[in-house]
Amino acid sequence: MHSNAPNALICLRCWPLPAQQQKLLTSWLAQPNTVLLLTEQALAQWLATPVLFDTVSVPVYALQAEVSNLTNDNPDQAVPAFLLQLSDSAWLDLTLQSQPVLNLG
Repeated sequence: MHSNAPNALICLRCWPLPAQQQKLLTSWLAQPNTVLLLTEQALAQWLATPVLFDTVSVPVYALQAEVSNLTNDNPDQAVPAFLLQLSDSAWLDLTLQSQPVLNLG
């Protein structure tokens, strides 16, 4: 996020996506400087199915509070080391620096 190039931020709220949104997601994930933010049900689903992380080649983020809530509810839940956790202020900065910001799911 240190480059001056615009970054597309894809906020993924649920998983799996309807076919049309899946095509849009696939298209954006093929673009340089795209990042993926997992929230809500999508985060829980991706953590429960870690092979999903292998399907993307972009940085994957989640909010620290959401990761904490999920792991507090399920102490055996593994959190991959490569899942980048953001504080609320870092999430706000990422959102302000990103163009476009797309919400899917």
